[in-house]
Amino acid sequence: ILRRPVLRLRVSYRDDSNEPLFEEPKLLARSEVPCAAGATVLLVDDVSVTGATMERARRELSGLTVITLVLKGRADHVAFPEIKGCVAWPWSPDVAPDPPP
Repeated sequence: ILRRPVLRLRVSYRDDSNEPLFEEPKLLARSEVPCAAGATVLLVDDVSVTGATMERARRELSGLTVITLVLKGRADHVAFPEIKGCVAWPWSPDVAPDPPP
């Protein structure tokens, strides 16, 4: 819709049960999209509690101006700041889909 390039960073830290997989977040994959030095990018994640995963992604985006957005947690922009506890997001593997009508 925005006609802007998308750069995907796959940064992993925790498994589906929220247990750490590594000592610190690890970059597993990165797509290549050319960005001019100093370009502004929007870094999006569903949740950022400690900020460690966002910080790892920021290191990958050095030389760019990074604005962060999360659904819940800590970022420049937070969609649901009133949510403090754990959330069963619809895309979570442990959330069963609604039964058909």
